[in-house]
Amino acid sequence: MDIATGIEQVDQRITKACEQAGRARSEVTLELAVKTRTSEQIIAAAKELKKRGLPVVLGHNHVQEAQATNEAVRAADLGAEVHMIGRLQGNKITAALKVCDLVETVDSLKTAQRLVRRLEANYPGRVLPCFIEVNCSREASKEGINPEDAWELTQQVLQMEQLSLRGFMTIGALSSDEERIRESFRILRQLRDRTLAAGGRGQDARELSMGMSQDLEIAISEGATMVRIGTDVFGARDYR
Repeated sequence: MDIATGIEQVDQRITKACEQAGRARSEVTLELAVKTRTSEQIIAAAKELKKRGLPVVLGHNHVQEAQATNEAVRAADLGAEVHMIGRLQGNKITAALKVCDLVETVDSLKTAQRLVRRLEANYPGRVLPCFIEVNCSREASKEGINPEDAWELTQQVLQMEQLSLRGFMTIGALSSDEERIRESFRILRQLRDRTLAAGGRGQDARELSMGMSQDLEIAISEGATMVRIGTDVFGARDYR
């Protein structure tokens, strides 16, 4: 399977899921999860998205991979928006701020404070868009703040002038039980809706980054505005 075919098939899945949910296709962004992918692969996928009139959003798990591909991707001038979708370690924040436009994985007050300190020190006046990552399934193997603590973190982040909360992110429950998967997405949507209803700076926090290859249809039916897809676009990863 080539990249163009992968994007076509995923786009068709998203379109069908939107139709079934009574939503417009334009409400859901396909974010390319580009872990282990080369600059050439990323640019090819980005060009295919542009050809289809879709936004180019790239999600990196590792800062060093974003660094390795950033120059070529930016030079291709495809209007790519680069997101950090992997855990952001404290010693990688300065490097991440050089290559990322948005961080989806603010999972604690400590992470938010570290981002603010680095922004103040290195980018005075810059406001960084971010999502709060929530471990809605409460699975020990996953990153993210627990759902019961997410509202407090949301309020703390909204007080930080250097951060602009644009939404929330989660990974669906790893389960064969559709209702359990659906519930993990519903928790995130309810947090987003509560934030919007509270007004103020929270009115910008509209995005729901949730759903991957195995569960994107469920995520879209529960309100996802962004689905993160890698293997179904690029094929199996090469870890050599």
